[in-house]
Amino acid sequence: MDDDRSSTETAEAAESPDHGEGNPEALPRFGRSWLWLPAFIAVHIAGLFFYGVGYAAYLALSDAPRRAEFENLFAEHLMTPSGITGAYTVTAALVLLILLYAADFRQQPWQQTLALKTVPLKAYLPWLGLLVVYFLAAAAFNMVMSVEPGEFVESIAGTQHLGLLVTMVVLAPVVEELVFRGYLYKAWRQSLLGRWGTLLLTSVLFALLHAGQYDPILLWQLTVIGLLLGFAREKTGSVYVPIALHSLNNLVSWFFIVYLGLH
Repeated sequence: MDDDRSSTETAEAAESPDHGEGNPEALPRFGRSWLWLPAFIAVHIAGLFFYGVGYAAYLALSDAPRRAEFENLFAEHLMTPSGITGAYTVTAALVLLILLYAADFRQQPWQQTLALKTVPLKAYLPWLGLLVVYFLAAAAFNMVMSVEPGEFVESIAGTQHLGLLVTMVVLAPVVEELVFRGYLYKAWRQSLLGRWGTLLLTSVLFALLHAGQYDPILLWQLTVIGLLLGFAREKTGSVYVPIALHSLNNLVSWFFIVYLGLH
């Protein structure tokens, strides 16, 4: 009888969201996560530097520009579909490497740390419905308020660059969700921040990651969708759900910007 009950409890625990709260041995540690956060940022900057070196080498093969000219050319290049794709690919690869290193423990594999847990298809459906509600509300708000799209959105309007599509719909959602709703969420959820503090902080940081791309009003909308992604992670215990929602959001945005010309 006791064996049956133990088996049932084990099965229920496996199906329930894993946040690590109340477990002093839960990983990753809250304090250590604040050391890895600037490391993620530093690696992102390093990626841009390495990409810039590569771009400088490419220019040097034809006609090496002076330093001031290169800085202007590089800044312009980073706002093109090819530049966005190349720079993000390099930085994402470096971030993923350090993220997997930070998430892998002797007592706990990186798959568990990052909440790479499969869930039934039906677990996605309520969140897809909420994402549709978000789409409609955001579209209505932007039409009424005449929100400016920003330089980034204007730079990709009308383009059909395949590399940029893959970057926005696949690479960006995977990397960003593994960092924010994977590693950082797991570390902070078990701390004094609790559920609400973790939801808010990860959502704000997620929005700030895009600060150079969008209008401040759009950054508030990113905070809102960050909360939606965080709630999906909270309730399902899986990072796959926010990755799917994030990917779908970017795909819909791509379609409207590129094919319908709606900013």
